[in-house]
Amino acid sequence: MALSYALRIWVIFHVWLLADSEKMKFLRVLSLLLLCAFFTCSLTEKKYDDCASALESAMKTLNDPDLANNVPTEIICEKLNLFGDGILEMSNALDGALKEYKNMFRLLTTLLFLLGVASGDEEFKKEDGIYVLTNKTFDDFVKANPTFLAEFSSPKCHHCREFAPVYAKIASQVNIPSVKIDVGVEKELEERYQIEAMPAIKLWQNGEGPENYYGDTELEEIVEWVLTRTDPNFKPPPSAVITLTSANFTEYLAEQALCLVEFHAPWCCEELNYHIEKAARKLKDEGSPIKLAKVDAEAEKELARKYVVGFPTLVVMRHGRRSEYKGSEDAARIFDIMKELAIPAVKKLANASLVEGFMEKEDVTIKFQNIGYTTDTKTFKKFDAKPDDVIIFYPTMFQSKFEPKSRKFNKADATPEELAFFIHEHCTPLVGKRTRKNVATRYNKFPLVVVYYNVDFSLQYREGSDYWRQKVLNVAQKYQKEGYRFAVSDEEEFEEELQAAGLGRFADCKIGFAQGALVVGDESKDVVVELYSPQCHICQTFEPIYKEMANKFKKTQPNLIFTKFDATVNEVPVEFSITSYPTIFFVPSGKKSTPIKYGGNREEKDLIAFMELHAVKSFQKKEKEEL
Repeated sequence: MALSYALRIWVIFHVWLLADSEKMKFLRVLSLLLLCAFFTCSLTEKKYDDCASALESAMKTLNDPDLANNVPTEIICEKLNLFGDGILEMSNALDGALKEYKNMFRLLTTLLFLLGVASGDEEFKKEDGIYVLTNKTFDDFVKANPTFLAEFSSPKCHHCREFAPVYAKIASQVNIPSVKIDVGVEKELEERYQIEAMPAIKLWQNGEGPENYYGDTELEEIVEWVLTRTDPNFKPPPSAVITLTSANFTEYLAEQALCLVEFHAPWCCEELNYHIEKAARKLKDEGSPIKLAKVDAEAEKELARKYVVGFPTLVVMRHGRRSEYKGSEDAARIFDIMKELAIPAVKKLANASLVEGFMEKEDVTIKFQNIGYTTDTKTFKKFDAKPDDVIIFYPTMFQSKFEPKSRKFNKADATPEELAFFIHEHCTPLVGKRTRKNVATRYNKFPLVVVYYNVDFSLQYREGSDYWRQKVLNVAQKYQKEGYRFAVSDEEEFEEELQAAGLGRFADCKIGFAQGALVVGDESKDVVVELYSPQCHICQTFEPIYKEMANKFKKTQPNLIFTKFDATVNEVPVEFSITSYPTIFFVPSGKKSTPIKYGGNREEKDLIAFMELHAVKSFQKKEKEEL
């Protein structure tokens, strides 16, 4: 590189020395300008604007106003294009005195081109207005563009592909360069910046960073996040989170019926701060009286000593009375939990009929009060209750022979802590349904065993859902005394938990074969088995079709199970012969040892016809109609 620079300078300087006659004045001037521009660009690593500025300076120094007026510096800079290959076209744009020396300039520019002047600095690749950086170009880009937005992604990532058009819009709306890095190829950058989830958004400012973006991949949120940090003229909407200090803490919270307070430090909790702000905005937008507040624990040391046990600390305050926040820390769950906490804890039920109806909907705690009505007396007798009894009733659908149908508590001098302990210990049946609404309040005690499947206890699908729950009950009753809790959860409602555990939506049969026999569930079910390879492109194409079928039949065909089996890491029995990937087998109920291989194409309608033809337990309704 040093030799190349030396050759360029040597040629330009000697052309300047030779061009000493009056007639060669322009060539001499241009050589000097080129030399100045070359030094400016190579030393500062800047491009067009600085190059033009350097040329203008040189012209003024030479005190040649005619040259400056007749040959615009923009044209010179553009046509010289020290960073591209346009120098050979320079003579076509110049007029006046340059035409007289046209041949001389062609000779000069050809010579300079051969020596590498025209090659210039490497340009950064662009796609749709977004710079595409590599391990090789990243650091140079940071030097030339100290403030920029970066997306680390991979074309193989489904979420990245969905986010791509959003990022293109973001790039067009922010006032800084936007770049993207394919971490599947640029492994060095992936490791350097510890990319664990994609797409990952990061911001560099004035050469420092990166600052991580923790929010959702939504256009408006990311644009606001970037402009707040990079555009001094941008005014973000006011924060919906109340800032508390020792001066207003007690007075403000005493007036709030319900408030969630976050104690944080400037050096931590960035991700939680985002979620707190988002939840607070959502509550504010719907006109909720629920407030969210924050305290800088480093600045408010007295409050920190009283409330903080670690960072971050979340505290629920009701008119100044403190209780622990036990829920999730993402915006959606904070919003849901605070809304749930705002609902009155106790509902007054006037008679036995209302009690029975209430029991069928919720596993709740009811306090009977002797309010003087004769219907209350009948209610007491019906449920064998006494005044001031606190009773937890389990809904009929979740009752079992392994435990009582209800739990009672009655202690005249009971403390709030004793009552809370009773409720927490008995608020769930032996095997209940864990949902988004109750996960933070009822299923927050561990160890907890959760079984995921297509859970739906509505009247139409109750029988199929309870079939699997009964199997869980048979296991759970053996561990009651050991403190284990059991629950069933809908696989779609908690899909992200399954993904985090590497399970996905299907039963991924990594240990699906035992002693030469396929273990894909109970003999009473029909089973579809996909034998696949993770590296198979056709398998990847077929996956959404297979998923769509599984979702389509998960409620209408409770006796039909869809499974996947990675045939590249497990030994496959001879009856499951594989000729290509993916290979589909149908295993009818009661015929586990004689799977039926599917030989048709991979279209949904053909696969359904194949399953209907060989089904034993599924598709029964349709078969009866045909008969």
